[in-house]
Amino acid sequence: MQHLQRAPISPQTAAYLNFVYGQFPITPPRTDTQLLHAANTPTGSIFETWRVMPWNNMAFTMQLHRPRVAQPVPVIVSGDTCWRYINDDVHSSVLSGDMALATFNRVEIAADAPTHPTSHPTNHTSHTNLAANTLAHWAWTYQRCIDALCQMPEIDKTRLAITGHSRGGKAALLAGATDERISLTHANNSGLAGSGSFHVLASGSETLADMLRQFPHWLGPQTQTTQKIPATWDQDLLLSMIAPRHLLITQAQDDAWANPMGTRHVLTRAAAHFERLNASAHLHQVWRTGGHANQLDDWLALLQIAKFV
Repeated sequence: MQHLQRAPISPQTAAYLNFVYGQFPITPPRTDTQLLHAANTPTGSIFETWRVMPWNNMAFTMQLHRPRVAQPVPVIVSGDTCWRYINDDVHSSVLSGDMALATFNRVEIAADAPTHPTSHPTNHTSHTNLAANTLAHWAWTYQRCIDALCQMPEIDKTRLAITGHSRGGKAALLAGATDERISLTHANNSGLAGSGSFHVLASGSETLADMLRQFPHWLGPQTQTTQKIPATWDQDLLLSMIAPRHLLITQAQDDAWANPMGTRHVLTRAAAHFERLNASAHLHQVWRTGGHANQLDDWLALLQIAKFV
């Protein structure tokens, strides 16, 4: 296969990320892990609970469900356990493809409530007020899971995928864009600040004003203050950072709030960047009928692409 080189991040893209999402937490020099429990399941797989410790004074829990095979296996990482989307059908579908599934609860690191911020020193300083840029902290937590998984001999460090639904999809895109260890990034119905456009909006789709009214803590302080995104900037800048690695966007055509029309616009613009890097085949999109819910079909679409990758 032809070796594909990522283009340097432009000053415009760096400025855009900081404007929309705010300051990213500091990457720790190392992430420690501790196995808390391991169990054999009736189907012969192994279910483990790990403590992940990016800093000495903070930790969160990651669960790893992996097949019992001799060789290292690919892994899919999801931070959506706070919504209970990941049921037994999802687990069995992932493991049947000889892949592992790692899950964590992103709100352990940053609460999804603007008036009740989580007090965690993710910058290893006195920084404890996460009333802004929560998406950046969730993306950072994905990356600390990658730190942990890369230390495990049972995991293939060259085949790492992340996934997220809705607000989790926004965080997954940001994590995948800023961590080149991740081979495949998937976002499902991620909408505004995810794969949806800030400027191309269909009737009934979420606007920036809607998001700042309901979830102001997701975004960075500059966006909260200005309450607008410059017209020359849009989410194709974020998606293009994933090239030439693999990106999968799954989108329900009837999910008006997540702005399918705006997603098509962003994907069209991002596709031009993938093409410039000779990576057009690495931008995947799957569309289905129906609404916003994270369905088994969305996971099966991810697994099909993951097997291809």
